[in-house]
Amino acid sequence: MSITPKQIPLASSREYGTHPVVPGYQFASDNAAGICPEAWHELEKANVDFAAGYGDDPWTGRATDLIRDVFEKDCDVFFAF
Repeated sequence: MSITPKQIPLASSREYGTHPVVPGYQFASDNAAGICPEAWHELEKANVDFAAGYGDDPWTGRATDLIRDVFEKDCDVFFAF
């Protein structure tokens, strides 16, 4: 099967048909590129010990405090995990 720039294989199709590509619309995943060195360094620092997940950890508490400081509000902060 030859693939032209305007067509991509549609693997979910039983006949392996093609689906047109819409030029100019690229909604790539955030894992399509490597992480920046600064973010990687911070992840390495966070990865040296155990911590409870889903909001009951010191990193979420720190982020919550920073958000309150930036917006100068005494508020509850809820993250989507």
